[in-house]
Amino acid sequence: MIWQRASCRYETASFSGSGGLLVQGSFFDVNLDSYLNSIQCIYLDPPAIGMEPAYFENTVGSGEGKSLKIKAYDNFNQQDIKNYKEFLYKTLRRSFDLLSEEGVLFFHLSANLSYHARIAADEVFGTDNFINEIIWNYKLSGKAKKYFGVRHDTILYYAKNKDKRYFNIERIPCGKKKENENHMKKLSDSKGRPYRYINSGGKKYIYYDDAPNYPDDVWSDIPYLNKRDREFYGYEGQKPKALLERIIRCSTKNGDYVLDPMCGSGSSLVAAAENNCQFIGIDNSKHAIAVSRKRLKNKRVRVLAPLSEESAMLDASVIAGVGFFDVSINFYSIAHDAREYDTNFEDDLLSPLDKVDQWYAGILKDDIFNVYAAAVRTKLKPDLERNLKVPILKGTVAILIVDIFGNRSLWVSTGQI
Repeated sequence: MIWQRASCRYETASFSGSGGLLVQGSFFDVNLDSYLNSIQCIYLDPPAIGMEPAYFENTVGSGEGKSLKIKAYDNFNQQDIKNYKEFLYKTLRRSFDLLSEEGVLFFHLSANLSYHARIAADEVFGTDNFINEIIWNYKLSGKAKKYFGVRHDTILYYAKNKDKRYFNIERIPCGKKKENENHMKKLSDSKGRPYRYINSGGKKYIYYDDAPNYPDDVWSDIPYLNKRDREFYGYEGQKPKALLERIIRCSTKNGDYVLDPMCGSGSSLVAAAENNCQFIGIDNSKHAIAVSRKRLKNKRVRVLAPLSEESAMLDASVIAGVGFFDVSINFYSIAHDAREYDTNFEDDLLSPLDKVDQWYAGILKDDIFNVYAAAVRTKLKPDLERNLKVPILKGTVAILIVDIFGNRSLWVSTGQI
C-alpha cells in the first residue's frame, strides 16, 4: 500500500472531557476575537529574562536511557529588559481583554522577576484588582553558599473586576487541620466526631478536628517536578499538574474557559480537561505542541498546528475487519539526523520506528482529520504501539505522525474508503 503526504485544516479528537483547543502560534497573532470577555481563568507562565534557553529532553525508542535533548524555546537576554517589559505589557493587556467580568489571572514568575511583573500587572489590571501574591515554596537539591538559596516561585493573582470575581476555596482542601493542644474544651458529637468549642460573646463556636484545611498564600505542599518524577515529560519548566488543579478549581465552574497563552508542556490544559473546563492552549514552540498533544491523547481536543514539509517516508498497512480497520505502521524515515540537534546522540543506532514519538489514526474527511485512536511514547512506557483500530466510516484512512523532532506529518492511503 502506497502512502502519500496530505493536508488538512485541523485535527480533531472526540474523546473525554469538556473539550479544548491547542494552537501553535504566537499569543499576539492567534485570532481569539470570539473569546473576548469570555475567559474565566488565565494561567500565564511566560519566558524568563537572563536565563539560558530551555530544553526538551525527549524519550527516543524503546531502549533504556535513550533520549534526545533539543532546544525548546529561548528566554529573553538580560540586556533586553526594554523589550521584555514591552512583552509583559502587551501580554497582560490582551489577557485583560479576554477575561470575563468574573475572570481572573494567575501570573507565574520566578522569584527574581516579580518586581517588573507586579508593576506591569498593576498598571494593566489596576491596583484595586490585585488579590494575592502567592508564594509557591518547594525543595530543591543543592545548597547556595554565596546567597540564600532560592526555593520559591511567585504567582500574582489578579481579577478583572475584584467585586465580581468568582472564587471558591472549598474546592481546594489541602488536608485536615493539625490537632493543636489549646484551652478549648474537647468533646464528640452524636456521630463520634471530635470537636472543640469555645463560648465567646454569648455564642458557642465549634471547631471539628477533622474539618478540612485550606491553603493560604504560601503553598509548600506541592513539590517541584524533577527529572525522576513519573509526571515529568522532559520539558524544562514543566509545572506539576497539582499546582494547576488548585488554581483552576478555586477559580472556575464546570464548562468555564481556561486559557494558557504560553502553554509549554500543557499541565494547565490537562488540569482543565480533568476538572470539567474547556481549555485553550497556545505556544510558538512545536515541541510544546508535541508534548501537550501527547498529554491530551485521550482528551477531546482540536489541534491547529502546521504540518511539516520535511522529507520523510512512511510504510503502513490497513486491513478491513468487522466494523473496524486495523491500521499498522511498519517503517518511518526522516532525513533529519538527530546529531544535528544533540551531538551526543548516536543517530545510526535508531530502528525504523524510533523516530516516531506519537502517531494518530483516523479518517480524513472534508479537509478535517478525525482521530479515533492514538499511540504515544513516554518515559514510563517507551514501547510504541504499532497497531490501532479505526471505525469504518466514509472518508480516507489517514495517519498523523509526530516525530522526535516535533515535526507533524499527515499521510493517506491511495484507496478511498
